[in-house]
Amino acid sequence: MAPKIFVNVENLALFKCPECGLERTEDMTAYQHLGKTIKTKCTCKCGHIFFVTVIMEKRKYYRKETNLPGQFSTLDNQISGLMTVKNVSLSGLRFKLNENKKLKVGDKVNVEFTLDDTPRSVIQKEAEIKSIKDLSIDAEFTNVELYGRLGPYLFS
Repeated sequence: MAPKIFVNVENLALFKCPECGLERTEDMTAYQHLGKTIKTKCTCKCGHIFFVTVIMEKRKYYRKETNLPGQFSTLDNQISGLMTVKNVSLSGLRFKLNENKKLKVGDKVNVEFTLDDTPRSVIQKEAEIKSIKDLSIDAEFTNVELYGRLGPYLFS
């Protein structure tokens, strides 16, 4: 399966050669008319040829698909439980509850989960619930940490 590359709000996409690790940024403005996803073949300066899928959905921060166990609790500790982080970015996350809880949009929760990186980094953050669909919760972190453990994890 071809890796996915997301276009940022400036219409830039970061291409990284899986062989040598060389990175290059490309302006994708000229390709906007081609649709939401573009499959393309890339040739690196090292000679390696690889395929990528460029997602033209503009996000401020890249969102990484995950399947990480964790836990949450409301700030007042009235509601808590287990969860699975389904995706994460520098600005927020989507998690799935293990069982139905009486959470609502606007609730602030503390989330804690361990990344599947080599140091097994523990992430503890406060987030505000933005949407709820069945057991799936979208939440936005109350503070964006540009230099924490999430940054290196998201782009590894």
